[in-house]
Amino acid sequence: MATSTNDKNNSTTYQPPQNPPPADCASHPYATPPPPFYQQPATILTYQQPQPVAKSFLCGFLSVITVIVTIIFITVTINYFILKPRFPEFQVNSASLTSFNFNNNSDLTAKWDISLIVSNPNKKLEIEYNAIAAGIYYENELELLASTQLAPFNQPKQSKNVIRVQFEILDEYIDNSVADGIADGRFRGFVQFGMVLNVLIKLNGLFHPNDFVIKVTCEPLNFGMSNNVNNVTWVLLGGLYCSI
Repeated sequence: MATSTNDKNNSTTYQPPQNPPPADCASHPYATPPPPFYQQPATILTYQQPQPVAKSFLCGFLSVITVIVTIIFITVTINYFILKPRFPEFQVNSASLTSFNFNNNSDLTAKWDISLIVSNPNKKLEIEYNAIAAGIYYENELELLASTQLAPFNQPKQSKNVIRVQFEILDEYIDNSVADGIADGRFRGFVQFGMVLNVLIKLNGLFHPNDFVIKVTCEPLNFGMSNNVNNVTWVLLGGLYCSI
C-alpha cells in the first residue's frame, strides 16, 4: 500500500523528553547556602517538691523548745553551783519516856517526849517546812505505835530550831511479838525505839520552786531506866543524828 505525500508531510517525529540541565550555583536564588535553623539550647528544669507547712512548723517548734531547754539547763546548773542547796539536818538531843507500863500483857501505856534539833545548813536559802508527820515505832517503822502532826514553820539561813515531839498512847493494844520485845527490854532496864518523820519542805530561792518530801529516820533511841522521887522515868542514853 502506497503512502501519500500528505501523510509524510503531516507526520512528525516524537522526541522523548530530556532531563533539564543541572542547576549550577548561579541559578540558585541565594548567593550562599541558607544559614542553618537556630535552635535555642534546651533548659533543664528540676522539680522540687514543696515542703509541707506542718512539717516546717514542727521543725521550728522543736528548735525553739531545744533552745529554751538548753537555756534552762544552763541557768539551773549555774544556779546550783552558786547556791549549793542542801537538805536540813535533824538531830535528837534529849528524850524521856514516862508512864511506861503494860496492862493485860499487851495493852501499852507510854508517853515519849523528844527534843528534836532541826538545822538549816544553807548559806543562801531559807527552808519552809509545810508539813511534818512523825511516828514512833519498835523495830519496824511500818508498824507505828503512835503518830502525830507537827506545826509548819519557816527557817532562816544557817539557823537551828528546837522542836518538841510528843507521842502518847493509853492502854493501846499492840501485837504480841512487839509486846513481848518491849516487855523484855523493860524488865532488863533498857529498851530501844525509833522515830520516823515525813517532811514536806521548800527551798526558798531562785529556781527552787518545787517542794520536796524527805524521809527522816532517827534510830536507835536507846532509853534507860532512871529512878526519881515521883515515878520511874526512862531517859535517852545518848544523842544521835538522824538519817535522810
